[in-house]
Amino acid sequence: GAALVRLAPAAARAPLAVGFVVLGSLTLVAVPVLGRFGARDDNSTLLDCDYTAGWFALAGVTALAVVVATLLRSRRR
Repeated sequence: GAALVRLAPAAARAPLAVGFVVLGSLTLVAVPVLGRFGARDDNSTLLDCDYTAGWFALAGVTALAVVVATLLRSRRR
């Protein structure tokens, strides 16, 4: 991530850094749920949703926010 931020244009550096921090920290928090480390066969109500789809939706929203912020920063200059 750090190399990508350095190779990015100046207008995209700050939004990319923020996007990596947000997505990275939320991914670390979501690892137990994404890995289904609490699921039990005798209780089907634990971890009964598709959390991977939610994580991908969050990643898409974060990527979209990075693109929008980059476009806004490039137009201001």
